[in-house]
Amino acid sequence: MNYENFLTNCPDINVRNKLWELFKLSEPEAKWFGVLNNNWVEITSVTHHPTEAVWDYGKIRMPAFENNLGALFHETFHSAFHRSPLWHNKLNNEGGDSWGEGFCNAFRWFMETQLLKNSYWLDTFNKTKKSSKILKYCNWNYQKFKEMWVYLNKNSSIILDNFC
Repeated sequence: MNYENFLTNCPDINVRNKLWELFKLSEPEAKWFGVLNNNWVEITSVTHHPTEAVWDYGKIRMPAFENNLGALFHETFHSAFHRSPLWHNKLNNEGGDSWGEGFCNAFRWFMETQLLKNSYWLDTFNKTKKSSKILKYCNWNYQKFKEMWVYLNKNSSIILDNFC
């Protein structure tokens, strides 16, 4: 994606530029997870929405505010999760607290700790049941998170509730 398709409707140019720099750092990380199984969904646009953060098959809408920079990481990871072998196992993705949301929150946690260091979200992170299990299983270690992702996608018939 190019800058011309990135948050053109953002109310604050400084926030737009910060998010652009964060996107350029985090999108290749998320893409690593997606290209392993040739399932990356290219992100074609990111737009500002005042209240909701939504990933819609390569189009991201999100609140673009200084206190919510990390939402971009969560939404970007949807491009790796959707269409992955894990996503295709519907037993792992039913209900509001799906494993997809858990993986997106776990990726956000890693990106925020690496790229933002301090954030309101990190300080108040209310881990979902799924993201908490993922982070504990990989011992809050990004390399182990990547290894777990590879293993689980190679063995995508695993029921994640029994694994983590």
